[in-house]
Amino acid sequence: MKLTLRSFFLFALFISGPGMGIYAQVIRPSVIWEGDTSWAREKLKNMSMDEKLGQLFMIAAYSNKGKAHQDEIINLVKNEHIGGLIFFQGGPQKQARLTNIYQQGAKIPLMIAMDAEWGLSMRLDSTFKFPWPLTVGATRDSALA
Repeated sequence: MKLTLRSFFLFALFISGPGMGIYAQVIRPSVIWEGDTSWAREKLKNMSMDEKLGQLFMIAAYSNKGKAHQDEIINLVKNEHIGGLIFFQGGPQKQARLTNIYQQGAKIPLMIAMDAEWGLSMRLDSTFKFPWPLTVGATRDSALA
């Protein structure tokens, strides 16, 4: 019995193993941008190693904190060459103004993001509050999504 069961599994493994390659998917690399990349290539060519490393980092930014926080962000943008900011709590007008200030201090345009999977009101005051995705999904009405 034990030998028969072992033989069966070895036989099944032997039969299915070589066939797995037949069904393997071919994943082609996605092309993000097919347009002119000369600007990006030129910027990258002229960047120091510190600038390239800085581009890998995205730091938290808040529009409801004081001048010390803003000065810290400006310092990181100018001197550490960070690649992006992710905004959290604050107000929409102040966030827009700070984004412009931070972009002006950046040698390379910053990637700007926001932690707002429930909508703007999750992080910004005085903005319209949308229903949570779970609530919209519970309606089973794709027109609301």
